[in-house]
Amino acid sequence: TLYCPGKVFIFKNLDESMRKLEESEAHPRAITDSAIDAIITSDSAGRIVDFSKGAETTFGFTAAEVLGTSIAQLMPDDFRVGHSTGLHRVSSGGAPRVIGTTVELKGMRKNGTTFPLELSLARWSRGENQFFTGIIRDISERKRIEEQRAALQEQVTQMQKMEAVGQLAGGVAHEFNNMLAAI
Repeated sequence: TLYCPGKVFIFKNLDESMRKLEESEAHPRAITDSAIDAIITSDSAGRIVDFSKGAETTFGFTAAEVLGTSIAQLMPDDFRVGHSTGLHRVSSGGAPRVIGTTVELKGMRKNGTTFPLELSLARWSRGENQFFTGIIRDISERKRIEEQRAALQEQVTQMQKMEAVGQLAGGVAHEFNNMLAAI
């Protein structure tokens, strides 16, 4: 029984209801907490309502530091205007551009450094409220490897050009030597 001035509320099986609620939340929480990728949920106003352990590792913030704050703090300045515009468009009933796709963007860590990321975004509702859940993968290592591969490919291309010039010069020298031998 809960007493409020002028009202009395009687909850039957409150303990059982609370236990069932905790059990229903335990499975999704276990999944998000075990994911290496960052999983972040925001409401339609762009406030963070869930921040996984992977998000803590990726961005450097604890969940307590970011819950209830703007998701924009996780974005470099040049991405914030586009995010705000897209959030307003979708909240007003417009078509989403990134929901259901994977896009490459940049994120910003707590220390202010930026990093490349892949974002997969889903929209869902609970009652009248809309939420957006993003799965974010830090692709810094992949980008570093791609840059190294491109640099190595450029070196190979330069070596092949030098080899071709060397073969051409060797051929010309051989022909010139044959002409000298005849003279």
